[in-house]
Formats: sequence, structure tokens, C-alpha cells
Amino acid sequence: LSERYRNRRKRFGLRINLIAALVNRMNLQ
Repeated sequence: LSERYRNRRKRFGLRINLIAALVNRMNLQ
């Protein structure tokens, strides 16, 4: 159970990093 939660958490963090990168790119332009 903890392993599955860890995988979900990692995927969630990756998605947040992607969104943050997109926002930073739009702000730079």
C-alpha cells in the first residue's frame, strides 16, 4: 500500500513540475 502511494505521489510531483515550467515559460515571454 505504501509503495503504491509513493508512486502516485511521485507522479503527482512530476505533473506539478511540468505545470510550473509551463507557467514560468509563459511569464518569461
